[in-house]
Amino acid sequence: SIKIGEENGLMILSHGKNILNKLRAKAYFALTSTQPKAKEGEFPFLVFNPNPYEWETEVECEFMLADQNWEDNIVSSFRVLDSNGNEIPAQFIKEDSHLNLDWRKRVVFKAKLAPMAISRFSVYVDFVDKKSAEKENFNGNIIFQDEKIYIEISKKTGLLKSYRVNGTEYIKSEAFYLCQYDDNADPWGMGDFQLEALGNNPKRFTLMEKPDGVFEGMDSVQVIENGALRLCVEGFFKLDNSRARVEYVIHKTTGGLDVKVDLFAGEINKMFRLAVPVAISGEYRGQTAFGTQPLYMNGRECVAQRFVYIKGETDCLALFNKGTYGSKFLDGTMEMSLLRTATYCAHPICDRQLIPLDRYTQKIDVEERNFHFRLCVAKENELERLAGEFTTPPYACNIFPIERKLDINNFFIDIKNKNIALTTFKKAVGTDEYILRFFNNSPEKQKTEFKMNSEIITLDFVPFEAKTLVFDGKTLKETEEMRI
Repeated sequence: SIKIGEENGLMILSHGKNILNKLRAKAYFALTSTQPKAKEGEFPFLVFNPNPYEWETEVECEFMLADQNWEDNIVSSFRVLDSNGNEIPAQFIKEDSHLNLDWRKRVVFKAKLAPMAISRFSVYVDFVDKKSAEKENFNGNIIFQDEKIYIEISKKTGLLKSYRVNGTEYIKSEAFYLCQYDDNADPWGMGDFQLEALGNNPKRFTLMEKPDGVFEGMDSVQVIENGALRLCVEGFFKLDNSRARVEYVIHKTTGGLDVKVDLFAGEINKMFRLAVPVAISGEYRGQTAFGTQPLYMNGRECVAQRFVYIKGETDCLALFNKGTYGSKFLDGTMEMSLLRTATYCAHPICDRQLIPLDRYTQKIDVEERNFHFRLCVAKENELERLAGEFTTPPYACNIFPIERKLDINNFFIDIKNKNIALTTFKKAVGTDEYILRFFNNSPEKQKTEFKMNSEIITLDFVPFEAKTLVFDGKTLKETEEMRI
């Protein structure tokens, strides 16, 4: 499309998101309104788990201190308690505000969340003597390891040097480097030379010795968070007129590794990719609608949905994404397709010149773009669940309930096999019934017990089977009809 067509489409999508956000907020505040009022000094964190199973995960939430702390000698500290009064692991991380004032705070804590319900956590704030921040001194590379995981980030290159799980190395050489490919102005990629793959002559970004431009004043590689739950590292890279920031978020208690990329593309007619060389052999596969499928392994462009993975003998090396659906695989390297700086609505016609050269033409994605991935090792039948947990985090707010008595149609839901995905839970069209749709995104048979209120049903799944249940408020039954 032309640029105004893109803007119009984004406006319509944003309108839809605004409607959905209001509906979600309405449901959330209805569920939280029956919670008891806060105790003296308590900051209640009310967290909704969108999954039909108990979920132990990290929760992020911001809150405001009762008053601004202008003292130079004291600083706020905190404790997070679960509903039973037990203190749970937590750490301060950088809030979204940039005021140099002890006031707005952001907390991440490890929580057990009840299935499809509100779980309550309590934060209590204390003030302690302010000490000079003592950051752990990483002499050489930045390393995190425990009895299961070994993760190493090179201070020299800013790249992931090692990702070892249970003694098996999954990364070959150094991973998560950015590549720029020569491309052209055609946004459709209709040339004969583009039928198999987009771009050629790859050039790698390199670590900036002295970050400049939007990254001025930063160290090439720096630790930005380090606490009980997370170790976060960022590095700054460049190639020609393009710049990039790559952040590694090491989840200390789960072994997962998030990679966030902020890319400032400054070149036109280029293709940008993020490369992950892997040290294991196996089939390259990706998620499709209600299933997974083999992907090309010869460098041809591939399309998948929320994840791609290398299927090993026992475990899979998976890379989850939040909206990056293109990739390719060649010579043991996964490359995620980030963006192309082609021209809006340029179309090859016979031997005519592709775009006018006597004036400027608007380019696609020549501005800041943000990407988010998660690398992990898991069983194949866990990937669907893990993708959902990555793309749909818990919904958490610091609110002070007013303890109203409302007539809320609340459900108790619990599924024993959490690798069976609940893909649909909605009111049926034209009736007062509820439709629940479950899916086994696995090449193996699965079985689970599902409970809704006092009703319990046992479900047996063949590989990649979807099942539909109907709940009329009292009874729960399976149906062969694909109800809507």
